[in-house]
Amino acid sequence: MRKKVSSEYNLGVIRPDLVKVWSKKNKLSPYQIAPKSGFLALWVCSCGAEWEAPVRNVRTGKCKKCN
Repeated sequence: MRKKVSSEYNLGVIRPDLVKVWSKKNKLSPYQIAPKSGFLALWVCSCGAEWEAPVRNVRTGKCKKCN
């Protein structure tokens, strides 16, 4: 059974490290997304590179070049 997004269970709370690389271009905030969601989000690496990936596939918050 999938957990529903709540104030205690969301990407922003469970993975605060990924909030730093969450793009402002996304229509939803990381606090509206489940940590294991298939939502295709835009991410921004510290090197400035942007990439799209499902939330559940992002582990380090770094692009392929920096990873």
